Amino acid sequence: MQNKEVISLSADVSDHSKRIHNKGMRREALPRIRHPEPPRVLAGDCAVNVSLRLASPVIRLLDGLLSAQECDDLIAQAVPRLQRSVVIANSGRTQVDRGRTSESVCFETGETALIQRLEERIAALLRVPVHHGEPLQVTRYLAGQQYQAHYDWFDPDNAGYEAMTMRGGQRVASLVMYLNTPEMGGGTNFPNIGLTFTPIRGSALYFAYKAGEQASWHAGMPVLKGEKWIATKWLRERSLDASGN
Repeated sequence: MQNKEVISLSADVSDHSKRIHNKGMRREALPRIRHPEPPRVLAGDCAVNVSLRLASPVIRLLDGLLSAQECDDLIAQAVPRLQRSVVIANSGRTQVDRGRTSESVCFETGETALIQRLEERIAALLRVPVHHGEPLQVTRYLAGQQYQAHYDWFDPDNAGYEAMTMRGGQRVASLVMYLNTPEMGGGTNFPNIGLTFTPIRGSALYFAYKAGEQASWHAGMPVLKGEKWIATKWLRERSLDASGN
């Protein structure tokens, strides 16, 4: 199991956040994502250990989602294409932001045999179609780099909300896969619930949320020594495929 610091497990969800949820989720039926349950769950071609389960907010710590070789191969595929990471601004456009100091690359769905295998594994793990996931993003953080606290869901009050959700709808869950073990720092921190997860190569952190859920506020803590590699898959409420598959 990863090292983790538990400070508290309490979070307040304001009336404003409840209003955001009601406004931010569309009426179409959401994919029935299966939250992985302990002690072990099958994920297509592999079995994954669920070493931590938190019900509210929904968080799962998954051990052995990727092999060491898969982690190394994914890093190798990403290295030549790394560019400065961007964020989705309130306008709906992507832009460089000083709160996210890293480099990343997004792979097309099924772009390589490895990408396809991992996407199919994630789909089997969560029982959600592959095309309900955004393109897999691989990110590298060097010493001193971080991603300041943020939400993954899109705020319906932002001017660019319609553009953000036109294809695929709202984000409903995130899967952060750790591709290496940093020498020091780089944990994933949830300030509002007092949890910090230490990255361990091959493990993953899954968390689900609703628009307006304050407990999902999280940050990639600064890397203090060495570097940190992650692969992230964001899940949407509808298919991102133009054909609807």
